[in-house]
Amino acid sequence: AGGYGPNGANDNCKFEFDYACVRKGVEKIIPVVMEPSCLEQKKWRGAVGGRLCTKLFIDLSANGAEVVGEGIEALVSEIKRLTVNVLLSPKPKKRLAKALLVVGEV
Repeated sequence: AGGYGPNGANDNCKFEFDYACVRKGVEKIIPVVMEPSCLEQKKWRGAVGGRLCTKLFIDLSANGAEVVGEGIEALVSEIKRLTVNVLLSPKPKKRLAKALLVVGEV
């Protein structure tokens, strides 16, 4: 999502990442690492590195059902933490739909 591919700044992943950051805010993005080579946040480049390198991430890079299960549990917990304020709002259904959209965009 850094715009370093063949399409540069016109890269669709970069567009979607930038749009999610602007529209929903960085505080609602949950970084999830899927590859072991991406575990070092100091190496994150471009928009992802600039906006997310200081946030804690969910590690789903390891193999094995137990380790992945722990990562999924951490992800679900983080989603619940982010959506608790949505559920307490005056219009919970509409706001919950927006919160789930953010998760889908990530």
